[in-house]
Amino acid sequence: MRYHCHFEIDYLLGRSDRQLGEMLIQPKDGTHLRTALCEMKQDGQQFLVVGECNNKRPDGSCAGHAQENEDA
Repeated sequence: MRYHCHFEIDYLLGRSDRQLGEMLIQPKDGTHLRTALCEMKQDGQQFLVVGECNNKRPDGSCAGHAQENEDA
């Protein structure tokens, strides 16, 4: 199984807007990112996955992805 890395939303919210803008590419404006993170947290998510993930748990973390050559 492979998993996407993630950040805890509370950790990210503890950073300054400038730090958020430097850490995360989209959107570059830390204020808009902070608003999006607060909305995610209100929706019950605790994590922000790095990259595109199509298999997330309700808390926002990656639930894992099977690999072709993975042992059963």
